[in-house]
Amino acid sequence: MISIMMDWMIFFFTGNLVSNKLYLNKGNMKFEDISEKAGITGNHQWFTGSTMADVNNDGWLDIYVCVSAKYQPKGNLLFINNHDNTFTECAAKYGINDRSSSVQATFLIITMMAFWIYMSPIIRLYG
Repeated sequence: MISIMMDWMIFFFTGNLVSNKLYLNKGNMKFEDISEKAGITGNHQWFTGSTMADVNNDGWLDIYVCVSAKYQPKGNLLFINNHDNTFTECAAKYGINDRSSSVQATFLIITMMAFWIYMSPIIRLYG
């Protein structure tokens, strides 16, 4: 699975029983493997999919990685962006270290404005 952070032109690849990889675009089609420095290699789980979202609302994209298959250890990983091309794994801290077999995740952020735009016709109808 490939995820791309367009703001930084970072490419993230999940691995199946091998390390995840993170590449920084240095320009002119040159890429630097920053996987080890970034702290995103994982622990050789069966990684299946990744989603990039600003989980902690700090304006920087974080990486959520899903895990599947029968191999241990299980548990999805959340790499929180440290704003310096490094990440800290925090899935348990955020309560999203799901241990079931996951393939892909999606994050949905609903603001109060979007909630009221969506709900106002329903509230008028049943209110």
